[in-house]
Amino acid sequence: MLYLSLEDTQRRIKDRLYNLTDSAPDNLYFAVTSGLIGGGLEEQITDFLTEHSATKLVIIDTLQKVRDSKGSAGKAGMYGNDYDDISSIKRIADSFNIAILLVHHLRKLQDSDDPFNDVSGSTGIIGAADTNFILRRKRSGNAATLLVSGRDVEYQELTLQFNDLVWELVERKNSEDIHKAELPKFLFWVVDFIWITSPRSPRQM
Repeated sequence: MLYLSLEDTQRRIKDRLYNLTDSAPDNLYFAVTSGLIGGGLEEQITDFLTEHSATKLVIIDTLQKVRDSKGSAGKAGMYGNDYDDISSIKRIADSFNIAILLVHHLRKLQDSDDPFNDVSGSTGIIGAADTNFILRRKRSGNAATLLVSGRDVEYQELTLQFNDLVWELVERKNSEDIHKAELPKFLFWVVDFIWITSPRSPRQM
């Protein structure tokens, strides 16, 4: 695995790593600097994957650190540039048959209708990615909700608990579970009542 921890220092990475384990695996690589998308990043990742062919995961933390903020508008507009940037990274993932995880920020103002609109930037970011995750967590709490949506995965809401530096799965809800939870309980009572009080057919008598 290659982890581009672009908002950290090597000392901070080392401290966090040894909080998790006393012996780091030798197939885990870190970097605190990299090129930008369209400015050397793709070549750097490709060279690493060519040299380390067993790599299955690359994490870029954060996406904004590898984007050219000066050219965020351009002729293609915000949506076009967002889509092109994510697509450039996705081509590497598809070519090497690996997963590339892009860590990105959310807007401070949340959208109650569609949580995936909370992603900072245009909808081109979530439109180009195969799968999107939204982690909602209060700063002072150890509980969080992870929302999952993608082309090849069913929409899910995962309830997580942070214990001893590890996120643990508490509950998983799929689309059907969520829709049932949204229905008023009295509707289920009405259905049960109708079923119990409905007249029996001649065959049942």
